[in-house]
Amino acid sequence: MKRKIIGFLIALVLLLILLLQNTHYTTLHFLFWKKHVQLFILVFIIAAVGFLMGYIAAKMPRRT
Repeated sequence: MKRKIIGFLIALVLLLILLLQNTHYTTLHFLFWKKHVQLFILVFIIAAVGFLMGYIAAKMPRRT
């Protein structure tokens, strides 16, 4: 259990470093929508969605 906590904390620190280094604006194109947003917001949203998908996948019952 401690390995999971340590791994999670290391990943969290690396994510925070990544977020703090990417504060410039970028253009987001989605279908017919174009918006200027800060890059760290996009990285945070993508990381949160990835975490949520991994959590849901880990909680799903396994088929044999």
